[in-house]
Amino acid sequence: MSQTVLSVVVCLVLALVSLPSRATSVDVGSADHLAFIEDLPAARSAVQEAHAHAREHGVTAEMHEANAAIVGFLGESWLGLAAVWPEDHFGTPTHADYLNTFTLSRIGFYRAINTFPGDDTEGTLLGIIIGNRLIKDLDQFVADTATAQLSRHDPTLSLDWLSRWQEAAR
Repeated sequence: MSQTVLSVVVCLVLALVSLPSRATSVDVGSADHLAFIEDLPAARSAVQEAHAHAREHGVTAEMHEANAAIVGFLGESWLGLAAVWPEDHFGTPTHADYLNTFTLSRIGFYRAINTFPGDDTEGTLLGIIIGNRLIKDLDQFVADTATAQLSRHDPTLSLDWLSRWQEAAR
């Protein structure tokens, strides 16, 4: 793996590895948890807006930092959603372990499909591509988890929430 791509991967993974494991369980139907879910689209919009300039017009290092911040937000959001299940629910010791495994798998996949024999893998564009695609995956990861939880209460809630979540990511 090239030094440039390796540094991007390390940056993206560190955005998730530093996330705390949540040892306490949360009731999926509690008012606090439902409020947390309802607030996610607005928080997503704020994070997106805070990093939009760097992602669209920034220098490569700023683009990597912006992607890492968004990855960190999405990871933290998913961990908040996952708190309704026991830590080992996803087949790993903790929710954070599951998230890290998922993330590393996706990073490896995107690196593999975006490099070919003879390609220059020293370029920084690969790191941007990987970061952008990882954001889309984690965005969907959060959306799928949140809508599954909201659907337990009212399927129309999940549709409205999903619409707001998708709009926030633009």
